[in-house]
Amino acid sequence: MLKTTLFIFVLFASLIPLNAVHAQLSEKDSLLYNSAVNNLVATYHKNIGDQIGKYNGSQNAGYTVSFYEGHPYFFKHELNKGSITYDNVVFNNVDLLYDEVKDWLILQDSTHRIQLVSQRLQGFTIFDQPFVRLEKNANTPIVSSGFYQVLYNGEIKLYKKEVKIITEKFTNTPELKVLFEKVFYYYIKKGNRFYPIVKKKDFLKILNDKGKDLNDFISNEHLNFRKDKDNTLTKIVAYYDQITSKRN
Repeated sequence: MLKTTLFIFVLFASLIPLNAVHAQLSEKDSLLYNSAVNNLVATYHKNIGDQIGKYNGSQNAGYTVSFYEGHPYFFKHELNKGSITYDNVVFNNVDLLYDEVKDWLILQDSTHRIQLVSQRLQGFTIFDQPFVRLEKNANTPIVSSGFYQVLYNGEIKLYKKEVKIITEKFTNTPELKVLFEKVFYYYIKKGNRFYPIVKKKDFLKILNDKGKDLNDFISNEHLNFRKDKDNTLTKIVAYYDQITSKRN
């Protein structure tokens, strides 16, 4: 059924150019045509959505230990409606969990939790936060290949990688429990280069062509890199983008 639907979808789309159709059809016929296309697209997404986990992932078994403190997932230990870009096709309104220990995205279908193939995911959105997959190589000296949260996406870009590390905890009971340590990595992408951000001086050095403007902005906005990295970096990068665009 999946292959048949996909074949019909591609054939239909390729044989009837949208602009040509609108030029030849009446308004009423055009509405009917649009409705047919929308129904076909919806059918395609429904069928391929049902098959994603079965053919392109493996069942996720979860964890066999109890969580003493925290959990392995992004933001909350619960499914959230989001979207994924899988093999360059966007699927909306899907139930997701993002495991930050193993860097896995998990999809809940009608019966199972499916661990999707990371290399086939271009990105996803969960709890209204966008993530993209970045590959570590000579030109992208990031901590590892995987999923990075997009804190700012403009002429320059700001990425965050949150990694959770399991620490074992023994209690008075025979049951092993675990807690989670968080490690954060930040990167600015300026041009084609990635720059790691560890200290305040790092981003001021990268954006030093607007150093005075940024220092004034930090002071006026009462920003604190040490206490609130996400907010501080996002506002500074956005401001840098703004003043750079105005002066170009």
